[in-house]
Amino acid sequence: MVFGHNINKYYLKYWYLYLIGFLSLLVVDYYGSIVPPKIIGAIVNDLTNATMTDVLLKGYIGQLLLSLVLCVVMRFLWRFAFFGASCLITHKMRHELFAKSLKLSQTFYSNNKVGGLMAYYTNDIEEIGESIGWGFMEMCDIIILTPSILYNMFKLNWVVTLFALIPLVLIGIGAAFIMRFMSNRFKARQDEYEKLSDYTTESISGIRVVKAFVKEAQEEADFEKENQVNYEVNMSFIKLQMIFHTVLDLLIWLAYLAIVGVGSYFVINNVGGKLGINIGTLTQFVAYFDTLIWPMFAVGEVINMASRGKASLTRYNYIIDCEIDLIDGEKTINPDEFTGNITFNHLTFSYPDGNKPALNDVSFEIKEGEFIGIIGKTGSSKTTLVNLLLRLYNVGPQEILIDGEDIMSYKIHDLREMIGYVPQDNFLYSTTIEDNIAFKTGEVRPDVVTRTAKIAGVHRDISEFPNQYRTVLGERGVSVSGGQKQRISIARALYNDPKILILDDALSAVDTKTEADILSFLKNERKNKTTILIAHRISSIKSADKIAVFDDGGVLSGFDTHENLLKNNSIYRETYNLQQLEEERQNG
Repeated sequence: MVFGHNINKYYLKYWYLYLIGFLSLLVVDYYGSIVPPKIIGAIVNDLTNATMTDVLLKGYIGQLLLSLVLCVVMRFLWRFAFFGASCLITHKMRHELFAKSLKLSQTFYSNNKVGGLMAYYTNDIEEIGESIGWGFMEMCDIIILTPSILYNMFKLNWVVTLFALIPLVLIGIGAAFIMRFMSNRFKARQDEYEKLSDYTTESISGIRVVKAFVKEAQEEADFEKENQVNYEVNMSFIKLQMIFHTVLDLLIWLAYLAIVGVGSYFVINNVGGKLGINIGTLTQFVAYFDTLIWPMFAVGEVINMASRGKASLTRYNYIIDCEIDLIDGEKTINPDEFTGNITFNHLTFSYPDGNKPALNDVSFEIKEGEFIGIIGKTGSSKTTLVNLLLRLYNVGPQEILIDGEDIMSYKIHDLREMIGYVPQDNFLYSTTIEDNIAFKTGEVRPDVVTRTAKIAGVHRDISEFPNQYRTVLGERGVSVSGGQKQRISIARALYNDPKILILDDALSAVDTKTEADILSFLKNERKNKTTILIAHRISSIKSADKIAVFDDGGVLSGFDTHENLLKNNSIYRETYNLQQLEEERQNG
């Protein structure tokens, strides 16, 4: 059983299930642990004293059968209640974890790897679920059984009962001491599992690179190092766990031996007359102690589960309590009034962990319906510029204006609804092609899917697949070529006809003829809508209305037409000449 500000609300929400479970367990413990020893003790006394009759025997058996039926029914009920509550809570927690993950910024994902984060959704949630399910049940069992059994044992013989209290006192002292160590070791265990999960995910995701560079042996050796650390941390936790359980077993069985020995001595030496103990009473007493062994063991289990649940809850809280650093505006966007006019006004931006500006005093304007090209050296922050338009990071006041309004004043959701984006990595989901193209809305409209695929120049390729648009792609789109992946991504960005379209190096994997066809389609289909194309080839953007040229340090070197930049911008002219020479060399 674990408690904390992010889980207590669920106990309050599903309190009725825990109450049903507690009351059902109360019936089970009474009729399954308190009543049977009394009946067995009475049977032994009647048999010893030769007073047993058929009527008495039938009565005893009837009482035992009634207890059995009640226990079966109520045992099903408490399992349904406790485990049902556990499933409901973990279901809600997993959903809350995912919802929070979607809201966290790029800064968070820059510092936390995806493979490692998967451990939070699997191991940690499962450990919390076990703690609030089995752990809660066992804690209730301890609370109900221990005092009720001890009460009945004291009624039978207070001297022998004192021997049963010895392990309970020692267990309580040891439990408080050992729980802290178990919680720390389990957290270390989960942390190592996270690292191992991250390493495995990254290696398998990059399996083609591993094979291409013949690094299988090195990857296997590196994995074994991570696996060995994981093994050692797990063994450290298990050793402590086994020591605790072994000592617990020893204390319980020593107490068991003392109870049987002392009780038998009293019976043999006729001390029973003074202390009220005979064979039937001793049998009942031993039966009670047999029942008491379970809550004693349960103490160890509860400590174990609580320590694991607490460590996992701490990790869960790390994400749930993580601050959402993206500032969301309050201004809604009316799609009918939105034009896509963009102004960069002395924009200067540094990444949270950066020590110098990625963009430095950038100023230019993109008017409604313009086709804008962006070019520059690698690392000149071209992608950073469009990431800011997508509001993946915060910017200073009035540094980016859209339709005359500060970009920070808009609701992030509304702004992104107006933008179609094709990223450099062209991530595709392992579902059908039509589902990938219709990803923005989630509603597949075959006519729109086909139309956007034609604009993106990928319709003919898709038509040649056996299942055409219902072809299921491999993980991350691995079953299609790089050029097909880029064009499917373009079709996806065009699906809801965005007011602003951003293509981040989205034509690098296609041939020049296909590129020219796509650009021609885009210009014809997107009149009066803003399009931004980041490219490395000047041939891709020379027909753009304006071209932004970036230099090292995120400095805007020029913003003009292709012809004017050739005349007035040395960086652009040098890039153009180099690319012309390279093209002539390839053709020559």
